Amino acid sequence: MGDTTDGGAIQGIYHIDTISSDVSAKDCSPLDLVRLLFDMLEYNRPIRAVHTSSGMKVELAVCGKTTHARVDMTIAQMAPGMQVDELLVLLLQEDKRNREWEAERDGDDAEACLIASAIGAFQKYNRKREKLGYALLEHRLFPGIVILGSSPVFYKIDVTRELAEAVKRGVCPSTTTVVERHVPAVPRPEKRDEEGMKPLDNRRIMLGCYQAMKKFISWD
Repeated sequence: MGDTTDGGAIQGIYHIDTISSDVSAKDCSPLDLVRLLFDMLEYNRPIRAVHTSSGMKVELAVCGKTTHARVDMTIAQMAPGMQVDELLVLLLQEDKRNREWEAERDGDDAEACLIASAIGAFQKYNRKREKLGYALLEHRLFPGIVILGSSPVFYKIDVTRELAEAVKRGVCPSTTTVVERHVPAVPRPEKRDEEGMKPLDNRRIMLGCYQAMKKFISWD
């Protein structure tokens, strides 16, 4: 956990217990837990910024029209000539099924929103590269997370230029897109969403998954 002090680590564990124990409470957001984990695991390096927003919008071109995909948290890479939202390197979506007051208002499928936001992020970055006179990317791997309470599911979304253009034009791409999905293998899988990170054995496994996810966060 890097330079985290013993006191900071203890405080972190306390927050994990608190949020994991009562993720349905209005004043206890799973996004608070994720931000804490990102800090503890040093996701937010000096050239990266973590952004949390309820219903942050990523511009998405679909069928010749411009719309927006919603995402709850992003990590953005800083780079010369780029705005902070133009190099998104990780996307996170909250599954609000156990937050009834939000689920009724927002019925979007969390996984679909995550994938749509990855396509939108790719489209936006290629538009910026074209404007700056750079070669367009042919593909980019976006790591993503969907979190239900304190229980995460991890994704690798490989967005290709062909896919992004097909979505933009409203046609079916000739190449199949494969999204990799990893569900942490906890001791009691039937209770994974209910227990989340509260039990220590679950917590150890899920923290290991968060740690492993870091290697996919880059922008070469």
